[in-house]
Amino acid sequence: NWEQLLRALYNKPLYQKPALGSPPAFIEDIARPSLPTIGKFGLLKDAILNARPGVTLARRDFLDAAIDYADSFRVRKAPEVPHIDEKVLADLHSLLPMRDQLVDWLMLESVAPSPQFDDVLIDLLEKILALKYRPSEISQGQDGWFDAHGIFVYEMFLYVVAALLAAGRDHTLKLVLSTQYLLPEEERHRDGGLASYDEFFTYASSLAARKSRLKLNRISLIADIIKERATRKDIPFRDIMQAELVVLLVTLLSENTRWYPHTLVYAGHGGMKFPFFVRAAQHRYFERIKLITGIETGDELRQKFMEGCSRHEVGRWEGLRFWANVSFPDAMSLEALDTVK
Repeated sequence: NWEQLLRALYNKPLYQKPALGSPPAFIEDIARPSLPTIGKFGLLKDAILNARPGVTLARRDFLDAAIDYADSFRVRKAPEVPHIDEKVLADLHSLLPMRDQLVDWLMLESVAPSPQFDDVLIDLLEKILALKYRPSEISQGQDGWFDAHGIFVYEMFLYVVAALLAAGRDHTLKLVLSTQYLLPEEERHRDGGLASYDEFFTYASSLAARKSRLKLNRISLIADIIKERATRKDIPFRDIMQAELVVLLVTLLSENTRWYPHTLVYAGHGGMKFPFFVRAAQHRYFERIKLITGIETGDELRQKFMEGCSRHEVGRWEGLRFWANVSFPDAMSLEALDTVK
């Protein structure tokens, strides 16, 4: 027992207690609200993974409840806050768990989608899009009232694109980027009641006011928010930027859509490259871009891209300083696309 005695005297036990690991999220983030959809998503997940009957009903029950929850945070009366941007940030915090649960559903079903998956996703996107507008039961709103949901809608769209890219669901992504979305009834007086994917884009007057009021030396508060909220390991912020780069590419190749990529203000850091485009130097990976854009070859894409930059007046975009350190062609590995057999 001599060694035991010495260890006791010098407080050097033979066996050390293991250090505690990282606390689970439900302990660490105690301020995050509990979701009323947790049980519904659990039932849906079980039904999908075990091929149980009733998947369609369980899916509808979950998605409807998810939209209802997000809708419950829409402003319907004047917020009792000194600065509307504070409410915008608080509501975004409350919507974050729902964003993650919807992405969980998307990742689950995009791997082995049902025949109804495309239609279900488009219907969900239309319901998400409707959240950014004034609720039908109020007659008017003020600047900034609906900014939280505008940012949520923009963010959800980028996560949808990123998830579909990760799952290789290029046909579905092509559908998402070519569909005309039905606007909510209050907005159908314009554009024939339909809108393309660029309707998911957003500005936020409340954040512009916040930036001025607090003298924040930031390029884009929306980009900062999306980056700060990119906490998922399966879809990191780089994947969100990559998704927005794909959306930008499709936009520049078109004539009737507009998209000014918030998150790509971070793409100039270190001359960032993105795997989807780097791989597309090889012809077999370029086939994915071909499917999404409808352009047959890398040479044709380069020509159409430059024509699109001219048509969209990329060099004269208002607020060009946002992307002063970003080269979109370099980020897309444009010169290398489809150059390797």
